Amino acid sequence: MDGGKYYFCFSPGVFFASGLVYSYKLLEYSVMAVIITYLTSSSEQINLTKASVIVNTKDLISATSVIVLTFISNTFIGRPKVITCSAIFTSAGLVMLYFIAHAEESDEIERRILFKIIGVFVTAVGEAGVMALLGDFIADQLRAREPKTNKNEDRVEARKTVWWRGSWCFSVITSFLIRYYSWADTFSFSAKATVITLIFFVGGTAWLHYCGKSAPAGSHNYYSHDVYFYQSRRPRLTDQAKVREPSTLRPQGQDMEGRLHSGKIFLNMIPMGSSFLVYGLVVSTEETFFPEQGDEMQLSSFFTILFVFQSVSSKSISYLFSYFLDSEWVPVDKRKQAKLVRIWFGMVLTIFCCFVAERVEVHRLIVVNKEGFLDKPDQIIPMSIFWLAPQYCLLGLTKGIAEEGLDEFLIDNFPISWKGYVSAITKFVIGIGNLLSIISVHAYGSLFADTLNRSRLDEYYKRITIFSFVNMCYYWCIYIFYTKYHTANVVGDDIVPKLSIFP
Repeated sequence: MDGGKYYFCFSPGVFFASGLVYSYKLLEYSVMAVIITYLTSSSEQINLTKASVIVNTKDLISATSVIVLTFISNTFIGRPKVITCSAIFTSAGLVMLYFIAHAEESDEIERRILFKIIGVFVTAVGEAGVMALLGDFIADQLRAREPKTNKNEDRVEARKTVWWRGSWCFSVITSFLIRYYSWADTFSFSAKATVITLIFFVGGTAWLHYCGKSAPAGSHNYYSHDVYFYQSRRPRLTDQAKVREPSTLRPQGQDMEGRLHSGKIFLNMIPMGSSFLVYGLVVSTEETFFPEQGDEMQLSSFFTILFVFQSVSSKSISYLFSYFLDSEWVPVDKRKQAKLVRIWFGMVLTIFCCFVAERVEVHRLIVVNKEGFLDKPDQIIPMSIFWLAPQYCLLGLTKGIAEEGLDEFLIDNFPISWKGYVSAITKFVIGIGNLLSIISVHAYGSLFADTLNRSRLDEYYKRITIFSFVNMCYYWCIYIFYTKYHTANVVGDDIVPKLSIFP
């Protein structure tokens, strides 16, 4: 087999979509991941507590938008239109942020803060829509290039990864370069990149439709030249779960049976989902307190490198765990339990992540007091930003183990009609942790002052370390329940294990 042909395939649709991958990863690294530093450093002097609430609310809105937009794309208008509308939202939000940053003193403080918050939220909604659907859109285009009689999903995934990582590399380089820009220039550059890549994306899909044959009326297929582009239309989320075994019930009985089965599935998911609330609380620190710690450190322009460390560690550990769980070392009948143990390892790493972050913050405060910077929040602390590398890497490992494990758990337990919503549901469940973060920041309000140097972030980290330990124990109890009521459904000659709390 030709290795080059296996990993690379040119498709016009993918070529134009990869531009959006570039602009959106650039937006993530240069703006959204560090937006709290803009809020706290602006002329309005938004304090740390308010800024963290804004960012956590932004992430909660983003998580909700993912599941809503995924449903809309799968049920009504398809991925290309949702991606286009989301990109327009992103552009509008960035333009709004640009004008506010460009004219800081031109309006009342309250009005500027309001427009900043609206700009951040609008941008977050747009970003969520594009990033949730873009990967599936690219996979659809590559899947269309597969032979009709021998479609290889592994090859499709490998090719998608090549295209995605190529755009990702360019976005990392650009993000590193524009770290020297002012916030106004950063918003402007990101907005221009989004608009330009959106124009290419829209132009590319229009070209595909124009040059191809007309799709049959009422179908959802796309054609281009002699290539058959198929955009899968998944069943609606509200569709009844299909019963695998033949049923002798009448249609009304089958409908009732499907609803009961669907309700049972959701009941089984509640304990697992609840264990990810504290996990979401830990993950929320990635866009709130982590950037604040590094904003005034030396070499802060290398922030993008920390994001690269995190991404690489996440993808690497996810690949290693998946390879191990699919290997002959793990018996087939034990793989579902092994996936639950995988999630537990992710929960364990949240403890280490919080502990390391607390130790780094203790050291940072020692340096701040030694240098007399307690009331000088804008002074550069003589401490390299790479002190934050361990906690970013640990958070990346946590994501690669726990979040990917939750995805696989949901895939194993959801009916086929819901498979397309797994990633969106995972993001939503974790996003609820941002609400818990908002509550915890207010509950421990005495630990936070107007500036980070005057706050006791180390004590906050210490407390969520304790929460993470308790959550790890709680998850282990859930694991015991899931495995205790381990049953099996017989489908033909195969035994399909099913994990359930409610037998």
